[in-house]
Amino acid sequence: ALSACARLAPHAAAPSSAPSFAMEVVLKRAAEVPQEAIISIRAGTVRRQAPLSAGKPFRFPKSAAADALLKVDILSRIGSGYVVLKPNETSYKVVLDQGSTMSCEVDVQLTDADIYAAPEETKEGAGAKEAKDYLE
Repeated sequence: ALSACARLAPHAAAPSSAPSFAMEVVLKRAAEVPQEAIISIRAGTVRRQAPLSAGKPFRFPKSAAADALLKVDILSRIGSGYVVLKPNETSYKVVLDQGSTMSCEVDVQLTDADIYAAPEETKEGAGAKEAKDYLE
């Protein structure tokens, strides 16, 4: 659930052409935001999320830096659940938190993982680590 939203524009005027560098965003401090909150930053069509307390930089590719606009969302986890993938099964019901009535249904199709990976994540395996950190 979205608990707060802010739009940030760069301090300097946006360049007339796309920058020739990637972008890194570092959260310096957050006022009156619960430590268990999740920060989500979108630059262009690329979104990065992490627990507020992670203290890690958010890295974006050159294409995302071209927009010169960031959207920052502070999210609150209202439920979570796990799916144990089974051979020859594609539909799953996910119960969100024990004792809760919240649930969702998902379809999972196994594909060639490389077709969805962003180039910088493929090189370093960062995407899998970020996903694991997010789930914990």
